[in-house]
Amino acid sequence: LKGDLTSQITKNHLVKGGFIFSLQEYQKTVHEGTMLGGAATRYAQVNDIIPETNHPFEGAIYAQDKIELGGMIVNAGLRLDFFNINKAVSTDIFDPLMISAETPGNPGQIGKVGYRPDGSGHDYYIPATQYALSPRLGISHPITETTVLHFMFGKFYQRPSWNKLLNMAEVVARGNGFTYEMTTDWQLPDTTTVVYRFYGPKAGNPALTWEKMTQYEIGFEQNIADMVSFDFTLYVKDAYDLTSLGIDQGPASSSFQESGGSVDTRLYGDPYSLDGEVPGKNIRWLYTTVNGAWARVRGIEMKLGSRLRWINIDLSYNLSYLATGEYHYDRMYKSFPDGKRAEDRYTNGVWTPSNSKNNNTDNGNVGTDDAGWNPHNSAIMRLNITSPEDFGPVIFACHPFGDWSISTSTRWVEGKRYTWYPSDYMGERTPDNRWWEDRWNTNLNINKSFWRNNGLKVKLFVQVTNLFNNRHLRLLSDIKDRLLNDNQLTTYLTNGILPFNAFTKEPAEWYWYTNLPMQMNIGISVEF
Repeated sequence: LKGDLTSQITKNHLVKGGFIFSLQEYQKTVHEGTMLGGAATRYAQVNDIIPETNHPFEGAIYAQDKIELGGMIVNAGLRLDFFNINKAVSTDIFDPLMISAETPGNPGQIGKVGYRPDGSGHDYYIPATQYALSPRLGISHPITETTVLHFMFGKFYQRPSWNKLLNMAEVVARGNGFTYEMTTDWQLPDTTTVVYRFYGPKAGNPALTWEKMTQYEIGFEQNIADMVSFDFTLYVKDAYDLTSLGIDQGPASSSFQESGGSVDTRLYGDPYSLDGEVPGKNIRWLYTTVNGAWARVRGIEMKLGSRLRWINIDLSYNLSYLATGEYHYDRMYKSFPDGKRAEDRYTNGVWTPSNSKNNNTDNGNVGTDDAGWNPHNSAIMRLNITSPEDFGPVIFACHPFGDWSISTSTRWVEGKRYTWYPSDYMGERTPDNRWWEDRWNTNLNINKSFWRNNGLKVKLFVQVTNLFNNRHLRLLSDIKDRLLNDNQLTTYLTNGILPFNAFTKEPAEWYWYTNLPMQMNIGISVEF
């Protein structure tokens, strides 16, 4: 639901206000099948042990004023965002399914699930609605007849994705009563006990809060003979409480666009055994996401664009530097009031060098080479062609060549730097000695308005993303992976073999590329 109102209340003030509200439905389905090993280790993955449907909601209220004073333009605004997961959760974040006998809501047996989606009883709570107030300010001030100085400041807040907030923990059943013929978790008996599954989908963290970012811009725009404009901008972006490493390195925008891996921690809530994994005796540990990363971007952007009537070309170049890191606990341990401890490592999350992550060793992404600030070059070219409504001959009482709009954007991004030497290399080794592949992407939009009547306009549109189907190969690593082959980078550079499943040897095509293939949308819109 969305609504807004714009009013020119005085000669100098154009005021706009509005609201957005969205009630959504969230479901999670996991079906990975049963994995069985030897007699001592066979187990069944219990997918979605508590099937549930959630209805989280979010929205915003905003107001802004465009003030024009003697050539100077000021845009001032205020926005209030809010969200609520609208879900009853366990009072113990270390045990979201209430499978520990120490957790309120457990039926009295370790490994038996006590959580129920209806959230009835005193052992649940519904997290309160979270709010964020964001001021925005933009100033454009002419300093000559052809030169304008501009400044922008803004606070931005972004809700973590629903899956990071809502995902129910996954569990594993082991032990007696399983046969090699069992292929689905639906065959598990009601008496089955489970332990938490630390791999696969992570458990949601209902305590997550807003990801936050502050942005500044300052620059100038130069008008050249009313035909070409040149813009030079310096910008700064500082973000914290992120749930993923890195942010978009481009100029200021309200989108965070994380560039690295997720920010996770281990939750240990078993009072009897830290890593125990025997159903009925232990509950094991689980992964969840936390607000625990920061990012800083410093950059310049230069734009050169034409100001013609029917055809225009815009060129822009961007140089930015990114630093990012983590500051959260790598592991958190629950303390129990009756003194139960698995071992002395139950420190209730007290920081120690061995379990902290507060460095910048990710080279602006998720690698291991510490480069401090990671330079990033990119450029984009936009082409826009339009035709007037009455352009060309009249055929069947219409102008088939009129009212067209064709636009393209082609973006180039410099490949990332990385370090790699053959194992038999004997010379001097310096970090960041190689460049990964550059990335190219072209999008195309075509619009044709073919009928107008009393303010009503019907438009046919075609939208194509990744027009030339470019593939952006992931920057590989030689770090050991649990599922894929080891030494992925070396294997690719020496033999041209992309990552494959370490167990089945099948090509891991789902992992190779970081972008989607070409996509085309065709539709009709009605404007009035």
